[in-house]
Amino acid sequence: MIQRGLKILFAVLALTAVAGLAAPKFQLGQYRGQIRQALEAGLHRKVEFGEIRFNIFTGPGFSVDNVTIGEDPELGAEPIAYVNSTGKLTAIPRLWSLWTGHLEFSSLRLDDAQINLSRTEPTPGEYRWNVERLMRPSIVAAFPNISIRNSRINFKAENVKSVVYLLNCDLDISPPSSAKDGWHIRFEGKPARTDRAARGSGIFTARGEWKPATGTLDMNLQLDRSQLSDMVALIRGEDAGLQGLVSGSAHLTGPPSALAIGGRLNVADLHGWDQTVSKSEVWPLDLSGRWNVRDQELKLDAGVSGKVAVHYLVTKYFSQPRWGVSLSFQQFAVEPLVNVARRLGAPLPAELKLTGQLDAAIGYSGTLEGSARLYRAAMSIPGSAPVELESAQVTVTNGHATLSPTVVTFPDKQEATFEATYEIGDAAPEFTVTTKDLNVKSLAGVPLLAALQKGDWRGQLRFADSQWSGDFELSKASFGFPGFSDPIFVESADGRLDGARVSLSKLRASAGGIPAEGEYR
Repeated sequence: MIQRGLKILFAVLALTAVAGLAAPKFQLGQYRGQIRQALEAGLHRKVEFGEIRFNIFTGPGFSVDNVTIGEDPELGAEPIAYVNSTGKLTAIPRLWSLWTGHLEFSSLRLDDAQINLSRTEPTPGEYRWNVERLMRPSIVAAFPNISIRNSRINFKAENVKSVVYLLNCDLDISPPSSAKDGWHIRFEGKPARTDRAARGSGIFTARGEWKPATGTLDMNLQLDRSQLSDMVALIRGEDAGLQGLVSGSAHLTGPPSALAIGGRLNVADLHGWDQTVSKSEVWPLDLSGRWNVRDQELKLDAGVSGKVAVHYLVTKYFSQPRWGVSLSFQQFAVEPLVNVARRLGAPLPAELKLTGQLDAAIGYSGTLEGSARLYRAAMSIPGSAPVELESAQVTVTNGHATLSPTVVTFPDKQEATFEATYEIGDAAPEFTVTTKDLNVKSLAGVPLLAALQKGDWRGQLRFADSQWSGDFELSKASFGFPGFSDPIFVESADGRLDGARVSLSKLRASAGGIPAEGEYR
């Protein structure tokens, strides 16, 4: 009996395998009407398709080619979805419906499809999405499980497609068993732009539940480790020269008009496109914010230990994207920012050391605007005397930074006043230094002054276009001169500096105890 039973079992398995392999070969044109009616009932849209094949291994079910799922005529003419030539739709019927003659599907799967999520505004402030009708309680009971694989999701507003879309999407939607339960959603995909290469900007995954009874969403969102430059380009539309890595997670909860956001964002290896990173620095940012999906408005706030805050706002992201970002510091130690600024390409000497506290509020929305104050600061560069400053104020207007007159104190209590301007993106800033009495060794790299062995100067010098210029007075200075065994001592002189050209007038000097007067060029 056992041997006979095994023979029967193997025969059944063999027949099943043969049927499963042969089933896709058979076309089921005679069932086209029933299948179309069942698909339209499940999706509540007009459905067109090509060849139909039966497949035992998937359920059993049907495999359908060249599928087009129509749109609600009130919302637009373009289909809500269509399957590419390389894709297909797989439909698994409810088993009991095979015997009732009223075909219904328990699950639908679209491979390599194009999905259009559309939004219209029939009257000002009243928005409609093409998927809202599917949320009605009367539809929920008959709605099938839907899976989407390796597909693209487009966004449309008033029949105009957004420049932003989702690439390589996997989506699973399971309807609730009753109107009181929630829709289960799982998603994975890459945001991308139509005006850039179709490779996506990081991988987002989401898992959660939509609850029609309360009109709320509860979703966990994850951003895998991604290139910061791609994320910036996704928002800005072009590369800003920022390089680094970004990752994070967030929790979304609430109604679509006011989704509360909380989570963590990590930024690492921040540097400019032409810079290298020798030591990894991670900036963990605590996330909070609010997302109004209906009005296309997203607000995000990120902070570090209450001393650094980033604020981001984007509106009309599907139709007419407008965005802005602001960065603020409060009693923040400035030393770590020197490394970040240098990695982003700021023209700072490699040996520069800067300490102090920073208060700042800088914003960007097309142009850079804001202000910053550095206080109780100390700065040193090899070749120049270390300096201290009590307070320095910088104002940024339309991408142009200005350092207000700032008093700098040197070790011997001598003082000088610095002013500077910097056009964001230029190679070097322009600055002016004014003093009534300053040691010649206090400034590095100034022609003539750098050659002096000692002495003091007063006047005003300006650095612009990579060269020095200005008028000054010398006193009690000395320097070596070719052909003279002893240094030349300058009692006083009026000086003029113009790049590499140096001139001294009213020169009173001595060499080897012999006094002299004259001019030097």
